Amino acid sequence: MVPLRPAASAVPTPASKTGVHGRSDATDGYGVHGRAADGIGVLGVLGTPPSAHQLEYAASGVHGYSFDGMGVYGYCENLRAVNAWCPNGIAVEATSQNGPALVVEGKVTFTTAGLSTIRSGSDRVTVTPGVGIESTSKILCTLHGSPGGATAIQRVVRHPDADTFTIYATANVASECPSPGS
Repeated sequence: MVPLRPAASAVPTPASKTGVHGRSDATDGYGVHGRAADGIGVLGVLGTPPSAHQLEYAASGVHGYSFDGMGVYGYCENLRAVNAWCPNGIAVEATSQNGPALVVEGKVTFTTAGLSTIRSGSDRVTVTPGVGIESTSKILCTLHGSPGGATAIQRVVRHPDADTFTIYATANVASECPSPGS
């Protein structure tokens, strides 16, 4: 961690101006740094300040709240607008009481997705995805091609002890049929 160096002080501004503005031209500095032993490191509020129940996740590094706008917004031309990393827990959690928890516009990449092929004359393929498989793991499989006849995917069987899963077709496939599995 980079030690904090006093570089500037907060200055009160008129109501129509910026409340806090931070800037650092140093390659190892911070524009704004927030720290709390227990609570919120940085709190951003648009509109009316949140009530206590709206801050139920108060033990956070950054907490954004907005009644009608965006609580947190990230923009970047070329890299990542928002990046999340958590070595031992959930990096991103999306929750919504009445609407979609996650809406994506554009391409989506899953690093745990892959492609396996059910070989001609076989009715199954066992996949080693390179990630842990649990008895409750959700596995999505689709066919990318015609297996011949009325053959379709019948079921997927998880093998948690081996961290693999097997995709079963309803019959032997007539021609090799790629099947993405994640």
